[in-house]
Amino acid sequence: MNGWLRRRVRFLKATSEQGPDVRRVSVELQRSNEAGVVGKAEQPSSDTDLSRAGAEAAAEAIVQTSGMSDAQVKVEDIEHVNLFGKDIVVVSVTATYKGQTVSLFGVCQVQEDPATAGALAVLSATNRVLELS
Repeated sequence: MNGWLRRRVRFLKATSEQGPDVRRVSVELQRSNEAGVVGKAEQPSSDTDLSRAGAEAAAEAIVQTSGMSDAQVKVEDIEHVNLFGKDIVVVSVTATYKGQTVSLFGVCQVQEDPATAGALAVLSATNRVLELS
């Protein structure tokens, strides 16, 4: 994929650990040439909830990387769909950045785990509009 612009905020990793009733997810993102930031979220243990936890953790980390006190990213909804025989996560987020609020959609195929797919779907949506790409 030579010739593509490198994203200024990139996904480093998602980790999850199982608690008695919830799963805790941490998502680490990195802005160009800066230290990584970690967002965290908790959800019950189903795959959809794990995707949501990954998405919410990514949203928190994106706000941290923005460096703006008024930035907000909120996960509105998340769905698992099967499209063309592939498990896909589709996320709807509302993002406020520099005084403007927009509704965004992101998509990611589930390959590694649902938490990673949820995080990458949020990053897919926000990197295009929040001047982070």
